[in-house]
Amino acid sequence: MENSIFRIDGHNNLILEAKDSIKKVYLMNKIPWVIGYSGGKDSTTTTQIVLETLMDMQNEGIELFKNVYVIFSDTMVETPMIIQTIRKTIKGINNLANEKKLPVKAYIIRPSFDRSFWSNLIGRGYPCPNQTFRWCTDRLKIEPANKFINDVVNQYGEAVMILGVRNKESNSRDRVLESHTNEGKELMRHTTMPNAYVFAPIRKFTVDDVWNYLLENDSPWGTDNRELFKLYSDSSAECPIMIDEVTKNEAGSCGQSRFGCWVCTVVKNDKSLSGFISNGVNWLKPLLEYRN
Repeated sequence: MENSIFRIDGHNNLILEAKDSIKKVYLMNKIPWVIGYSGGKDSTTTTQIVLETLMDMQNEGIELFKNVYVIFSDTMVETPMIIQTIRKTIKGINNLANEKKLPVKAYIIRPSFDRSFWSNLIGRGYPCPNQTFRWCTDRLKIEPANKFINDVVNQYGEAVMILGVRNKESNSRDRVLESHTNEGKELMRHTTMPNAYVFAPIRKFTVDDVWNYLLENDSPWGTDNRELFKLYSDSSAECPIMIDEVTKNEAGSCGQSRFGCWVCTVVKNDKSLSGFISNGVNWLKPLLEYRN
């Protein structure tokens, strides 16, 4: 029992530490923030904690003087179950920002039509993406996100990318985090953009910390985090927002064990779609049959 109490207290301290870090970095300068929201547990936790912190600061009478953008990179071939949740969340965040007068705007960004999956596959005759020619990630994920960030950089001179990356997700991810972290500083250098930085407020969270937080705290924009938990139960994990080659190489294919594109051909079997269908979402069967 003592261990259980200690774990809960430690979890709460971790949340307070994350919020203190967010507040500190927010007040540090006027550089706008871009939150990479993928719809999964880590990015949802990050987005929720950031917005909660902004509202706490507002209640303390602290002026919120910098813009915060939340972006979801829609490949336009997302699994329908996921994109429904995303649209609800993006609308909820914008409604919350308007109601609370927060300097927050949420967007769904997409590849240009000439860079879309079907334009390349059918229009240009590209082969289906595979391990040696995985052309989809750059065009559908990385380019739209980078264009948005570059637009912010062009307008303000700099930008801070807020990501839901965590320590101990993998050895290679840990090496990337360490190599780009300045000791004693919260901001990391972006791997490809000289005028952009990366801030990871839930870096110290474990998977248990993430789920404990989500299931113990309702989202401020009105969506039910238990529905997100069910999506994970029915499928697996999310496809992280892609901002550079490091993230791309680290994440691998999203169709194997993540909420990926329903057309993913990089893997032999799409476990995400199959998982949903096995749990009774039978109207997805035609997509899986077409994909196969």
